[in-house]
Amino acid sequence: MTRPLATTAAMVLSVLVWSIAAARAASSGDLLWADDSMAVVAASLIVLASVATIGMLVGAARWAHRLGVVIAIGALGLGIGISVDGLWIAGAVLSGMAITGLTGTGMRGQVRKLDSASGPSALVVVYALGLIAFPLAVGLASPSGLRWSEWLAIAASAITALVYVKALPGALWLARILHPAALVVAAVGTTGYRWILYLAAALAAAWAAWQPDVRLAVRPIARTGTTVTIPPELAPREILDAAGIDDRGRPIR
Repeated sequence: MTRPLATTAAMVLSVLVWSIAAARAASSGDLLWADDSMAVVAASLIVLASVATIGMLVGAARWAHRLGVVIAIGALGLGIGISVDGLWIAGAVLSGMAITGLTGTGMRGQVRKLDSASGPSALVVVYALGLIAFPLAVGLASPSGLRWSEWLAIAASAITALVYVKALPGALWLARILHPAALVVAAVGTTGYRWILYLAAALAAAWAAWQPDVRLAVRPIARTGTTVTIPPELAPREILDAAGIDDRGRPIR
């Protein structure tokens, strides 16, 4: 367990270090991205790194391992355009350790080799991760700063992700109606690639939310049953013998 812990720790720390370095560079004007946009990017990467870590260490999930590799490599992108200093070097070293461990043998014995038969479908995993990762895309696509409608889209994605993964009441209502509507609102008033991004995200989110697998993840067909107490005199003799009680419910001496 030591190597998986070291690998995931390196991944999370690398994201934290790069996030701090990028936020500092953005505040000083060294990056093209505004402070709020870079803050959203950094926060999204930290959340995704945390999700990947929990998925690998607790769930031994293959999707979490793949996500960890993407996050470890993607975090290096924050270092582009940042002046090389001690923080930059620390981020590069940690990223190297994380990428080496994740793509090598660092997670051997921790992440299962086959997908879980009882786990969610690939569509459900991609949909949930898409909700979590959407603010990252918004931050990267908005170098000049975020408009109120984009903050609305970010909030809608975050709330929908939380409610959906917890299977809370209203999850499908949020996923199918409010979340796509917030993305359409974000598209209004924008042009070019941002308009395409928000509109495509709205269409993809609406399509996925209406798929049976996404619905069954929060509203399963099989419900948890209830138990009914059976009087001892009505229970089969072999069950009473196995439980060590007589037909009056008293222990057999």
